[in-house]
Amino acid sequence: MPAVFRPCAAPRDEPEDVRSALSREYTTPLEGASEPVDEKTFAATVAERAGLSKEEARDLTRATLEELAGQLSSGELHRLMPALPDWLRSELPRHERSAQPVKAGEFIRRLARRTGLKEEEVRRGVGAVLTSLREAMDPQHLDHALALLPREYRELATAASTRPGKAPDQ
Repeated sequence: MPAVFRPCAAPRDEPEDVRSALSREYTTPLEGASEPVDEKTFAATVAERAGLSKEEARDLTRATLEELAGQLSSGELHRLMPALPDWLRSELPRHERSAQPVKAGEFIRRLARRTGLKEEEVRRGVGAVLTSLREAMDPQHLDHALALLPREYRELATAASTRPGKAPDQ
């Protein structure tokens, strides 16, 4: 199964021959891939698209990544980690279990409870996070990750790219 995101390096706990194979296969950016974006720019983009404050956007981004990581298998998560910038990679919890996807509605409710945002704000925010991730990497990698989850996750990402957010309050 191909990696979810374009890794910069292979995990250090992999045997050297696996690391070198991964390194050869995934270090060259694929056509259409963007340069990594810093945390501040990413949060500002999510805030603008979702109509959230920058602080709300940062909190929702962190919670979204943590919840998504919890749904992926440990193998998929290990393939995902090297592809992310350090500041995003540190948001992903590590685990050793099989995939445990949940329906998007439950995912949105969990995030609303964690962040204190309304479900509609969370829905817009998750869409903005996924759209921003799609722009910060080769979209094929994000599409692959979303294909491992229920269909509604892909719909969240595509709905955000077609709906402008209101201006952030901060």
